[in-house]
Amino acid sequence: MSAHRTTRRAMLAGAATLSATTAIAAGAAIAAPVDDDPIFAAIDAHRRAKRAWEKASTEADLPGLTPSARVIVGYQKEGEYLTTHAEDGGLTVRFVPNGKDHPTYVQCPEDIECNVPKDLDGRDRDAWIADRKAELEQEEERVAAEYAQTERGKLQAIADAADDLEMERAWDLIWTVPTTLGGVAALLAYIRKNGSLDELVEDDAWINALEWTIEKAVCAIAGLPEPPMDKIVARLWNEGEVAAS
Repeated sequence: MSAHRTTRRAMLAGAATLSATTAIAAGAAIAAPVDDDPIFAAIDAHRRAKRAWEKASTEADLPGLTPSARVIVGYQKEGEYLTTHAEDGGLTVRFVPNGKDHPTYVQCPEDIECNVPKDLDGRDRDAWIADRKAELEQEEERVAAEYAQTERGKLQAIADAADDLEMERAWDLIWTVPTTLGGVAALLAYIRKNGSLDELVEDDAWINALEWTIEKAVCAIAGLPEPPMDKIVARLWNEGEVAAS
């Protein structure tokens, strides 16, 4: 998954609340009003964002293909293959050109580099690659601008924005620490309702982080030391700190 824009207000609020909760006896944590537990707001926000993304994705799922940009990297001769049967039973196949050429198109920079004319090398080769890549970039911008004006393109833009928001709410959810047993139960029920952890957040690193958050909540309520972060969770936390700043 790509980096996600987020203020992580829910995460920081959860962490702040947890610091106070750690000093309270387990009985007080159990009796705390669920309205004070930030996990309920995080669950509700993600649920609404997920439903909006599912609706937008369904509406954008129209028949047809998304247009792709492409550039010409060469030409090939047109013609036909003729088969000649020999008296000894063998076959001879030969290509007979018809005097016409058809262009060879590519759609990505890697394919441009794989189709450099064989007679080019050194600076000429580098210049040819640079020109084709610049041409492809311009074509991508043109195709994207035209597609954005179509009905399908507009619906896809809405779906993409909904997808980004759902990912942000999922990010907030994995870092929001429940402060009550009712909150832990609600989070586990929400995970189960979505099928499983990997179906809810769909990323191994995010799964690790959510598991750590749940463990941290349980330890705080039970009056146990905070569990250590492994390298994966710590890396995600640090990435979030950088994004928030």
